[in-house]
Amino acid sequence: MHELAHQWFGNSVTPKKWKDVWLNEGLATYAEWLWDEQQGNKPARDTFMSYYRGTHPESDGIWDFPPADPPSAEEVLDPPVYGRGAMVIHKLREAVGDEVFFRILRTWTKQHRHGNADTGQFIALCRQMAGKDLSKVFDVWLFGKNKPSRP
Repeated sequence: MHELAHQWFGNSVTPKKWKDVWLNEGLATYAEWLWDEQQGNKPARDTFMSYYRGTHPESDGIWDFPPADPPSAEEVLDPPVYGRGAMVIHKLREAVGDEVFFRILRTWTKQHRHGNADTGQFIALCRQMAGKDLSKVFDVWLFGKNKPSRP
């Protein structure tokens, strides 16, 4: 599922800078969570919580740095970019609701099809389509340096 999601988030919409790769890897990882949810297995919220608690097998190191700010080129594909990137996407979904969330994803892939896009453009689109300030989601989950005290 992860690799199939890259047809849209990675192959069609590619990052402008390497720091924007969290969009591709976070969205592809979240697609795995959505697939599990759709198949009647684990809800995305449960997967999110297993990452937050550190019980998910791939959760080691997700708090090492903010997903949109890898400290070096060597860390651009480390766990925060994947797991914590997916957590950002889940928090966005919770903040805007399913209808707006899936509309954001469809609009994102349509607007940037066969092109490059960056984190700032994604945040702007989310704010525009949600019609509300989403700073808390992005400041805490995407740019925050530490594990949030509450999920």
